[in-house]
Amino acid sequence: MELIEGQTLNDAIAAGSSCWACGPVRTDGLLLRYLPEGPGVGAAWFADPQYHGAPGRLHNGLVAALLEEVAGWAAYRMLTEKGISLAGLAIADLAVEYRRPLPTEVWVSLYGEAGSVSDGLVRTRAELRVDDAVFATATCTLRTGQE
Repeated sequence: MELIEGQTLNDAIAAGSSCWACGPVRTDGLLLRYLPEGPGVGAAWFADPQYHGAPGRLHNGLVAALLEEVAGWAAYRMLTEKGISLAGLAIADLAVEYRRPLPTEVWVSLYGEAGSVSDGLVRTRAELRVDDAVFATATCTLRTGQE
């Protein structure tokens, strides 16, 4: 897949999406924008204090949502490049490992990478970093809607 200069994967794959986390047409969501990064996808996001759980710490549910998002986008990229339809794509499971509490008021780097597709499933892995420190990782399985 070739992107036009300045274009994100969001624009190329899901230009009309109204997803709260990544939809290009949303202005009130997380505004996640994905770019190819090696064999996977990456995004940067600022952990605004409005999303805290305990004071000074990002809510763990939001950490999980960020990991699920980047894992899903890794699958979107890989499936699109293989010419596999995204129709029916759905999360089957998500396993998060919280390594340490994530502070607010920091830039977060997200990375996701997809494995192979088999039996209608694609397995992905994701990680959330601040600088060089890994704060959380996840594995995720998505159903492709095709068997």
